[in-house]
Amino acid sequence: MSQLAIIPLENSKFNAATNPALQAALRSRPKRKQPKKKQKTNIRKATKPLRNTAAQLPLHIRQRVTSCSLQYASALADPENTPMGACVPFGFPTPTQKAKNFMRGRFALGTTGHGYVLFNGAIGNNDNTITLTGATSVGTQSTALNAFTNLTNYGFGRLPFTAAQLASASAPMGSRLVAFCLKIRYAGTEAGRNGIIYSIEEPDHNTLASGTGDAIMNFSNTSAHRPDPLGKWTCVNWSGPVRAQEAQLTSGSSTMTNPCICIFISGAASDLYEWEAYIHMEYAGAIALFTTPSMVESMYNNVVDAMKRITALGPLSDENNKTAFQSFLASVGNTAKTLAFDYGLPALAGMISPRLMPLVRPALKSSQLLLTNG
Repeated sequence: MSQLAIIPLENSKFNAATNPALQAALRSRPKRKQPKKKQKTNIRKATKPLRNTAAQLPLHIRQRVTSCSLQYASALADPENTPMGACVPFGFPTPTQKAKNFMRGRFALGTTGHGYVLFNGAIGNNDNTITLTGATSVGTQSTALNAFTNLTNYGFGRLPFTAAQLASASAPMGSRLVAFCLKIRYAGTEAGRNGIIYSIEEPDHNTLASGTGDAIMNFSNTSAHRPDPLGKWTCVNWSGPVRAQEAQLTSGSSTMTNPCICIFISGAASDLYEWEAYIHMEYAGAIALFTTPSMVESMYNNVVDAMKRITALGPLSDENNKTAFQSFLASVGNTAKTLAFDYGLPALAGMISPRLMPLVRPALKSSQLLLTNG
């Protein structure tokens, strides 16, 4: 019967080692450092609040756009869609009554295939503010506009004051034009669509009434194109004052500016067109009602300068009004985001045209939808 020999196992630990060579090797080997495990905690790190960096620009770079200048810029760029309440931030700060009105209709080219629609600049509610031709009008492109026969006149009948009230000495009334636009589009058949449309705002606001179609065609900033096949409007905006009396509250007359906006058409006899006109006005005086503050602000110059830069190349219209509005914002270091930061979307929607700066509300979360739906 064999016997089992018990051989002691060598221990690698320093204190119990039985092999001197192993003991020496263990002493010379560097000790390994075990990395410490990070303890998980439920404490959330503090996050910095979101900041609008554009809203923190130095004041000499970014200026907060004041409400009067903002709405004035919107009214000049898009009178049709800017809400009522725009004022001109120029002159003396005085409470004024704000008004907005529009009218629309149809007109035809005359017997020779020429016609036009003209803004006269007289703003009493019984004034002849718009003059246009009819199917029986006679005149050519070399005929003075006021020499065309069988003309028709229209006025903004819903404006609050007559020409006599604006010119009355017993009840002095100050008034001024804030914004205006005139637009037309072809309303006939596709087979009859022809001719060329010429649109102009006279750069120095001299009268166009005594001029001819030829003179309108020769302006360097005249826009010329054929009637759009999809019914797109041809638009001309009043781009703001060029004279001090156009920017100030004036009394003694209902004429705010010269007949300086015209759309002249060379086509075929009796061609039919639709037209629309929009206007913003301010009134001050003893008989003005529901007045609100009208401010005087240095940004007035930025607004008018942005519009005039556009009209150097062509009329201010739906084609370039967004560029003009954004140019004004950039001149005072602002963007659409800074406006939303300063005013909030609901307030902006009540001041400016949605076509110039689309205002989209942020999407609601599911929890908010549940609360909203009750």
